[in-house]
Amino acid sequence: MDYKSQRLDIDHSAIKSYASIDLTAKKEKVRKLGYLHEKKRRGGGASASAAAAARQKPVGSIQFFLGSIVLFLVALFGTRALLSCEMFQTADSISNTLDEVPLIASYDDVVDLMKEIPSSESIRDMFYHYAANSHLAGSPNDHSLAQWTRDRWIEFGLQNASIETYYPYLNYPMDRQLSIISGPPELLYQASLRETNEQDSSPTFHAYSADGNVTGPILYINYGRVEDFELLVKNKIEIENTICLIRHGGRIPSSMKIQNAERFGCLGALIYTDPAVIEEDVTSTVVHRESVQYGFIHPGDPYTAGFAATVNATRNETSLNLPRIPSLPISWNDAIPLLRATQDYGFIEPSWVGQGVDHEVRYFTGPSVALCNLVNVNEFKVKPVWNVLAHIQGDQEHKKAADNKTKTKTCYLGNHRDAWDHGAADPSSGSAVLLELARVFGILLEKGWKPRRSIILASWDANEYGNVGSTEWVEDHLPWLRAHAVAYLNVDHAVTGPHFSAECSPLLKRLIEEVTSSVIDPRTSKTVYESWVDQYVISNNKKENDDDHDFIEPLIRPVGSTAGLDSVAFFEHAGVSSLSMSFDGTDYDVSHSTYDNISWMEENGDPTFEYHQTMVKIWGLLTLRLSDDILLPLYPIDYALTMKHYLDQLTKKPTTPTTIIQTNNGHNKTRVEEHELPQLTEALHKLYRSTIQFNTKLQALSHQIMKKKKKHYYSKNRRKIRKANERLLQLERAFLHKEGVLLDRGWYKHALFGPSAKTGLIQAFPSIVESRELKDLKKVDEMEAVLVQILRNAQSVLTKGKLLYPHLSFNDDEEEDDDEEQVNI
Repeated sequence: MDYKSQRLDIDHSAIKSYASIDLTAKKEKVRKLGYLHEKKRRGGGASASAAAAARQKPVGSIQFFLGSIVLFLVALFGTRALLSCEMFQTADSISNTLDEVPLIASYDDVVDLMKEIPSSESIRDMFYHYAANSHLAGSPNDHSLAQWTRDRWIEFGLQNASIETYYPYLNYPMDRQLSIISGPPELLYQASLRETNEQDSSPTFHAYSADGNVTGPILYINYGRVEDFELLVKNKIEIENTICLIRHGGRIPSSMKIQNAERFGCLGALIYTDPAVIEEDVTSTVVHRESVQYGFIHPGDPYTAGFAATVNATRNETSLNLPRIPSLPISWNDAIPLLRATQDYGFIEPSWVGQGVDHEVRYFTGPSVALCNLVNVNEFKVKPVWNVLAHIQGDQEHKKAADNKTKTKTCYLGNHRDAWDHGAADPSSGSAVLLELARVFGILLEKGWKPRRSIILASWDANEYGNVGSTEWVEDHLPWLRAHAVAYLNVDHAVTGPHFSAECSPLLKRLIEEVTSSVIDPRTSKTVYESWVDQYVISNNKKENDDDHDFIEPLIRPVGSTAGLDSVAFFEHAGVSSLSMSFDGTDYDVSHSTYDNISWMEENGDPTFEYHQTMVKIWGLLTLRLSDDILLPLYPIDYALTMKHYLDQLTKKPTTPTTIIQTNNGHNKTRVEEHELPQLTEALHKLYRSTIQFNTKLQALSHQIMKKKKKHYYSKNRRKIRKANERLLQLERAFLHKEGVLLDRGWYKHALFGPSAKTGLIQAFPSIVESRELKDLKKVDEMEAVLVQILRNAQSVLTKGKLLYPHLSFNDDEEEDDDEEQVNI
């Protein structure tokens, strides 16, 4: 199957033409700075050639003399060109040669410089600084890095850089113990709870884990999914009052594993990293730290849901998203004695067998006869965390900032800075990339570039605790974001390998395809997009041959598919179209551990830092398109097509008839064809037709803009542009519901995408899925009616510029006319 031909609404020839800018270049590209020297050299040679042609051809000693001069000049300027190449440059020499870059004459110059200025050496230097020490959220090292980031941004020319402080509730470990305290002498064991033989630079613990000192038998429960617990219940295995042993992974976050253990009556939970390679290597001592906050209820500070944890904030007395049983992350070395204690008790489920069988351990469920003692004591307190932000003021949309009719539109870029330990890949690779992008922006500003729309760069804090820094900031600036935000572009870990991956709002799908089609992949020499598709095909072919063949992810997943991203608050709470991306590797088995350090990146992740450099280009080009395009590069037709795909899955007729039973006033009702959602299907089809009409108008308007020769123009076109852009921005907001559509999870406002209460993973039409899981037919019908109104709101935004049902959402303002606005072509 040709995966590149699936998009019928995209002009693939246009994409190819867009990408051909790089494809026609030489395989080993000459950098801009070296090219400038080479151009000067060639210019001199051309002049000399013309002068020689005007004279008679020299002979004899004169010819020899002139030839010697030519050779000297070639050697001189050739050496200069060679030394200007990046491999011979230090950070200082890069800075000096950038002074020779000419002033920007056109937008094409900006695009070229965005591809050519980023330096792998510069990124490496910044990366070393971020990953040099452990920097847990709220720690002195974390604060120091916040100040250093702000100072570098100011140094690079982003003068509006500052630190914004919030005061969330965080925990730090005080006492952790794990031991087998009864049973045969050979089973008694005291866990080290460490990753190295020396003192770990950061303790192994779970963010927001409950305090406790509990003792009970050991019970192995695979990945800790609901179906895993239900299998034990089916086989009459006692779950209550046990300490469950769960392996990391299984497409379910640790928080959901802990919640399932709590729900089924376990006293405590231990999450271990099953060995990826059965050798004497570091994987046997790797501990994957993680937050166990119930983020599917709401992320951020546990006691200020829906409002910011500022210094004077009035906090709620109780929290709804914290676990009530203690838990610890442990290594494979510490898990082996616990598994041995379960030998010959319970049964072995073949699909639960991990990769540790060569250690004379079989994966019996238990429960064990031997008793295990788990101690977890934390210090919980309000701690300051530090978000660093820099503001690049937009040119066109700030000219009349004092006019209430003119709304300042802003693009947001973010990466979190805090780490469980050194955090080389996660997050320091992303932090270094963001800092390098700031350096590039500074050079562009110095050379005369001004973005049409504003840009804000953000270095978030306390992400590892549950997206705390970004969530508090979004809650603090919610009205502004819903009125002015264009998009949020997130990079968590920038690079752990060579395979590009992205997840985004459907509005941004075509943009990421176009931009990655214009950047070369360092390893394959194809475009990043082509390499991305190739890897996607290979990955899906492998899935068809394993047990996971029923689950095939799309090339571009919904934003939020990866747990713990800072895009959550922007997309789910504020309704800002969001995107997150990374270059991933298959060997990144040290995440959130002490071994995610500089050595790992240099030996495994990206030794040459070329993929870091490539990420700067992609991130920068995305920002340029969103901040500088006259018509915003957002595509409603892609949204309708994407939702149609998910609705088709939701309404697919099951192979066997199923029944939903609803109790209403004491009477049971049955419905066999519960998979059908006719009203929702019709509403989505109408939205799709409206997006086609809107897309046609956008294409016509774009054609007029491209043909226009005057610098300024008035009348209909500038009003059409402003209205078109405003409708594009408000489309995502139209999918919000004021009260939320998820049961007891009102923080999540997006009606089309939200986290599952069962798995914590993002899903489409979450309220329908949730109601079906509860087997509540009445709720299914209610949610279908609400979603129909939401889709009609979106249709009305595109066709009329206002909401049809303003009481459902947040933006009930009609469009305003501004007869004096100018649009700079």
